[in-house]
Amino acid sequence: MEYLGRDELTYENFVYETKSCGLTQLEVKARAVEELKVLISYDVMKNDKHYKKDLVDAMLDYMSDILAARAVFKLGNTVYSTAVMGNAFYRLNGTVIQYVADKFSEVSKEQKIKNKRNYLLRMLLTAPSDMEADVHATVNYDMAHWKGGEA
Repeated sequence: MEYLGRDELTYENFVYETKSCGLTQLEVKARAVEELKVLISYDVMKNDKHYKKDLVDAMLDYMSDILAARAVFKLGNTVYSTAVMGNAFYRLNGTVIQYVADKFSEVSKEQKIKNKRNYLLRMLLTAPSDMEADVHATVNYDMAHWKGGEA
């Protein structure tokens, strides 16, 4: 099986490629990990001093489990199809992964997280919009409290 270029890495192509080759679930999982690593620039991320390897590897493991299972998943009270989750995972990038790792580390210092897998998966699904809201809120706060350059 030939790996696609970064621009061709989509959930739809992943499903097509893995189904047409008749891969086992373990092979599909391995393929998912490799494609997700490309999408999040894993090799570049490893050089960041703030990189949380164990947490990023856990996220990759959880996401690849979902992609390989091709089932329906319940996170909290919400049911997600693999297609919905797969499309969301294939839109992630290294910045979003780092955001999730940082937020998870921050929250886990304040409270005990019982189901870490589901918590991280939910965070991965909502992270792009959460990041946008965080940036918007920070800008609004800074603008409201800016003193025109006065210290």
